[in-house]
Amino acid sequence: MAQLFVSFLTFGTLARAAGLSDLGTLSGSNQCWTVAVNAAGTVAGHCTDTQGTQLAFVIPHGGSIEQLTPQASGKSCIVMALDEAGRVAGICDDASDGGTVSVLWINPGAPIVLAPGFLNDTADVSAANNLWAVGSQIDKSGKRHAVVWMGVSSSGSNVATQLPEPIGLLGLGTTVLECKATDISGTSIVGTCKIDDGAGKAINAAVGWTNASGTNSEVIYASATMLPPATPNESCEAVRLNLKGQVAGVCADSGGHFHAVRWSTISSNININPPVVAANPDSQAIWMNQNGQIAGNFSAGGKNNGFFWDPATGNTLTDIGTLNTRGGATSVARIGDASLPGVTPSTTAIVVGKSETDSGAQHAFSWTAGGGMVDLGTLGGGLVSGAASVDGGYIAGYSETDSGFAHPFVNK
Repeated sequence: MAQLFVSFLTFGTLARAAGLSDLGTLSGSNQCWTVAVNAAGTVAGHCTDTQGTQLAFVIPHGGSIEQLTPQASGKSCIVMALDEAGRVAGICDDASDGGTVSVLWINPGAPIVLAPGFLNDTADVSAANNLWAVGSQIDKSGKRHAVVWMGVSSSGSNVATQLPEPIGLLGLGTTVLECKATDISGTSIVGTCKIDDGAGKAINAAVGWTNASGTNSEVIYASATMLPPATPNESCEAVRLNLKGQVAGVCADSGGHFHAVRWSTISSNININPPVVAANPDSQAIWMNQNGQIAGNFSAGGKNNGFFWDPATGNTLTDIGTLNTRGGATSVARIGDASLPGVTPSTTAIVVGKSETDSGAQHAFSWTAGGGMVDLGTLGGGLVSGAASVDGGYIAGYSETDSGFAHPFVNK
């Protein structure tokens, strides 16, 4: 099939942003990277100090950079996710056995440990939302299970609840090899399970878990819902979930090429249709906004390209172009919109990431359908920058300064 896309390639004069705000670094560190920004303008990420220890940080809107207390003094922590209330999920080194623990910071003080469901298991957090978190835990046999932490609090036990496997939906002879939860919205969860089909073929299956009780106070996940693949008996993975219950992911076709996809719902109470499939092969959904619009990357011409896609309008991807007038590589990080907290999602989608310039450097960019790609530049003469996150119109990322070190930035 020929690749189908609308091109926004720019070969004229590129727009440039007004400037980036340098958010500084933690004391004793000179390299810092942004992971996420929320709609209130709070930024989270991690730095590396001169000893190579990673230090998690948060920067409230208009405030100064603050280190998030590690689980063990002098040990590393990295940020995995930031929710709209400013709570930060991460993974820290554990001093006791050299392993790691998943944590949630409600404030810069001591983190709350997200414990695995069974003794001697290990757990990894993937996403967090409203004092809930999801991820996976590995049991003593080495099998990975999807888990959820519900109602995390400083006074609770905060032990993971294992999510059910999609056993009842599989054919005879099939076996679930592993599962991982990747995103949560409200009390709905999505993830991916690897399945042995009984005929010597292991495939990935996109899975959804919905709250069977219908209330936050009495949450029951009775079963897993398999999201139908784009091509029968081929792999799919669920990547993101929004408040409408729409799911972004990727599915393989019969030729082994992956396509970005979107399912309309994960509800177990209705007949779920196969997903809308992007026309471009070798396309990867990276992020989805609350309007169900998706941004990601696809391969063409021997290089990486960025795309914007609104599945409501069909299966054609929009190539968002490059900062290089001769056609360089572009890498997408996130898609958001221009809404402020508590406001209905804007129809103005904003895609951010990094793109190659004419000089061969990488610069952070923002892209909208109306304005095209905008070069966000760098901090203080640095050569490299990248936008990592966008929410509520805030764009956050990292940039080299004239010293060659990476600092976090925000642009509004």
